[in-house]
Amino acid sequence: MVATVRPRKRIFYGWWIVASAFGFAFYQSGAFFYGFGAFFNPIQQEFQWSYGLMSVVFALRGMESGVVAPIIGMSVDRLGSRKLMLAGTIVFGAGLFALAAINSILTFYAAYLLIALGQSMVFGMVPMAAVINWFQRRRGLALGIFLSGGGLGGFMVPAITVLIEQVGWRGTLAVLGAGALVLGIPMAMVVRDRPEDYGYLPDGDEPGAAPTGAAAAARAGGSRASPAEGLTLREALHTRAFWLLTAAMILSGAASQAVSVHHIPYLRSVGFSPALAALSVTTMAVISVPGRPILGYAADRTDVRLITAVIMSGLGVGVFVFAFVAEFWQLIPFFFTFGVGFGGMIALRPLIQSQYFGRRAFGSIQGVMQTLTTVGGIVSPVLTGVVFDLTGSYRPALLALAVISLLSVPLVLLTRRPRRVSKS
Repeated sequence: MVATVRPRKRIFYGWWIVASAFGFAFYQSGAFFYGFGAFFNPIQQEFQWSYGLMSVVFALRGMESGVVAPIIGMSVDRLGSRKLMLAGTIVFGAGLFALAAINSILTFYAAYLLIALGQSMVFGMVPMAAVINWFQRRRGLALGIFLSGGGLGGFMVPAITVLIEQVGWRGTLAVLGAGALVLGIPMAMVVRDRPEDYGYLPDGDEPGAAPTGAAAAARAGGSRASPAEGLTLREALHTRAFWLLTAAMILSGAASQAVSVHHIPYLRSVGFSPALAALSVTTMAVISVPGRPILGYAADRTDVRLITAVIMSGLGVGVFVFAFVAEFWQLIPFFFTFGVGFGGMIALRPLIQSQYFGRRAFGSIQGVMQTLTTVGGIVSPVLTGVVFDLTGSYRPALLALAVISLLSVPLVLLTRRPRRVSKS
C-alpha cells in the first residue's frame, strides 16, 4: 500500500538511512574487519596455534559467505533491509560474546563464523540495497558516504589494542559485543526499504516535478521510478558484463582480503611494534575514506568503468610496495595506492553493479556475484598464512598477489554496459 504523498521535509529521509548505514559500517569494520587483526596474535599466543591453522577460519568464512550470500540477497529483495539488519545485529553481537568464550580451535571457528554471518546481515548488500533504492542521481555520493564509515572504523583499532592490554582479549570482545547490541538495534529501526512506499521519490525529488538527466531516462513514461527498474537475476547471468566484472572482482579481492587479514601479523613479522602495526591499519583506513564519496560522486558523472580500472591498478601497485616495507615511512606510498584503491573499490563495486544491472534484483545479483568472488577470499588468506609458515616471510605471497590484482584491470576495461532487457 502506497502512502499519501507528503510535503518534502528539509532533510530527505534517505540521508537518515545513509547515516544509519554509516554507523553500521563504522562499528562492524572497527570491531571485526580491521579490529580482528588486533586479536590475532593474542589468541595465537594463548593457544599456540599455527598461523596456517588460524588462517583456515578465513577460508571457512569465505565458504560460509558463498553459501549465505545468495540467500541474503534474495531475502533482502523480498523482506527488505530493515528486518535483516535487526536480526543481523543480534547475531553479530552474540558472535562477539561467543568468541570471547572460546576454548578450542573448533569453538574459534564457530564463533568467527557466527560473527561473519551477522556482519553479512548488517553490512554489504543489505544496507546497500536500501541506499540504492533511496537514491538514483546521487547514488554514488550516497554510497560513498555510507561506505566511508567502514574506513573510519579503523580509528577503533588503537583503542581496541589498548583495551586488550588493559582487560585482555576476552574482556575486549565482551565490551564490543555489548556495544553492538546497544548501538545496532536503534540504528536498524531507522532503515526503510523503498521511498515509494512512504510517498517519496529517489533523491528527494518532488512528485510530479520534471526529472532531468539520468533521472529522466530512468523515469520515462511515469512520474515515479519503478521499483522493478533493471535486469532480473536470470537476465544478468546471461550478460558478458556480469562475468567480466565478477572475474575482475575475484582477482582484486584476493589481494585486498589477504592484505587486510595479515596486515598486522605481517608488520609484526618485520619488526613493527603492536602500536605501530595498529597505527598502520588506522592510517590506511583513514586515507581510504575520502576516496569513497569523492570517487562515488565522480562516478555519477563519468564512466565508472575507467575509474574502477585506475583504482584496481592502485591496489596492485600498493600490494607490491607493501611487500618491501621495513620501516614505517616506507608505508606512505602503500597508504596512497592500496589505501585509496581499497576504499575506492568498496564504493565502486555496488555502484557499477547498480548502473549496469539496475535495482530490480540488486540483492539477488549481488548475492550470486559475492558467492563467486569469495573464491579469492577463501584461497588468498590461507595460502598467505601457509607461505609464511613454510618460508618465514610474507613477501613471496604478497608479490604473487600484486600480479594477480593487476590482472583485473584489463577485465574491467573490456566490460560494456548491457542493454536493459526489462524496465517494467
